[in-house]
Amino acid sequence: MSRVVYFIIISIFTIWNVILVKLHYDCLFQRSRVPKGEQSLDFSSPEDFEDFDNDEGTSSGEYIVPNLVHFVKFGNESLSFIEAVCIFAALINQKPRKVYFHTDQVLYNGGKHWEVVLGHQLAQGVLEVKYFLEPSSVFGQELSEDWRHFHASDVARLFVLMTYGGIFLDGDSYIVRSLDDFRKFEFTLGWQKEGGISNQVIIAHRNARFLYEWLNCYKDYRKDEWFYNAGERPTEILKERPHLVHRVPRYLAEWVDTVNLVYLDNSTEWRKHYAIHLLINHQYLINKNLSEKATYPTTFDEDNILNYDVNIKYMALAAYPFNRFSNN
Repeated sequence: MSRVVYFIIISIFTIWNVILVKLHYDCLFQRSRVPKGEQSLDFSSPEDFEDFDNDEGTSSGEYIVPNLVHFVKFGNESLSFIEAVCIFAALINQKPRKVYFHTDQVLYNGGKHWEVVLGHQLAQGVLEVKYFLEPSSVFGQELSEDWRHFHASDVARLFVLMTYGGIFLDGDSYIVRSLDDFRKFEFTLGWQKEGGISNQVIIAHRNARFLYEWLNCYKDYRKDEWFYNAGERPTEILKERPHLVHRVPRYLAEWVDTVNLVYLDNSTEWRKHYAIHLLINHQYLINKNLSEKATYPTTFDEDNILNYDVNIKYMALAAYPFNRFSNN
């Protein structure tokens, strides 16, 4: 194939994807169909959840949330080792029908760890890359320059779940054991007692009422506040209307003591969790180093993580196929 023909094909592909994404934003509530067999109960609109019991879930225990896992990554940065670990943890422990990797790159070139993921048998026929134009505004308000990628991801996860339903994971959210227990509920998230919600792991039906409530809170978008629309305001809404979600006070990506658990402890306590937000970008909270070879903050890879005789190492060993890549 000549370079000219290749360029034409890529250009057509890019234009077509931009058109599709624009249609997605313009027709947000005309969402794609969930594959047959994923849900048999009819919740075709948020109003159908009016009397739904999010304490007990479906009366029969039937799943209404599809077994789809979603990651969102904007920009052309390579996939980090920890992000790869979390994808493998989702593949192994959730066993999803699909893992959708949403990116604004037409041809995502994620580097060596991305290649390890793509080449692994667990990803074959399961991992799919989905083009998703990074939001630049919400309800006509430009997103913050300082928090651009973070706020864009906060908005995008709502769009993704409204389109497909399923399980959204931050790039550094690690599934420890199956989240199927929560697929019988309209909407599930971690919400600590006397604390705020966690938005790093969300399990939701695509017509869940709180998805709409959450998105609507961006009409009062606070661009100078990192977590107002992503966590503080949604928590305020849920304090008034807690019936909209299934609340999990522990073991679902809550903040409390995560840094010590992951980066300082060597124990089996982490295995009690459903999912852990690794707080990889919050290593400044770690108050000591482990040794001369195990210091914080650090950028983990498949070599240096073996120097850290704490839970993060054992979580990586439980998920990442170390024999698939070596610097030697």
